[in-house]
Amino acid sequence: MKIKILMKKSFIERIWIGIKIGWNTPTLPKEMLEFQMNPLIRILRIVGGISCLSLLGHDHINLQGVMLYVALFFNLIFLIYHIYISIHRHKHMCKLLKSNELDVRESDLDNKNVK
Repeated sequence: MKIKILMKKSFIERIWIGIKIGWNTPTLPKEMLEFQMNPLIRILRIVGGISCLSLLGHDHINLQGVMLYVALFFNLIFLIYHIYISIHRHKHMCKLLKSNELDVRESDLDNKNVK
């Protein structure tokens, strides 16, 4: 019965269901999402982003002396943080793609007309 319903769905509907599932799938594990919500980490993300922009846009903001070294320090921390997050995101997505969690054919969204 399920196979007949899958065959009745149009190609565009199946693509749309796949997009919905992919859009709602977190790219980081739950522990990393909780780590990102830590107030200290959020402050470091903001300060790191501002220091990165200030160093990239050197014509608009001239940093000299100690402020330049502070911006470089926070920029280095920001870079290490992003590398760390990217590694965990890559590991999590590889593990997720190897599992059956994203199996669109057996999705509840695809089988909503089945009784």
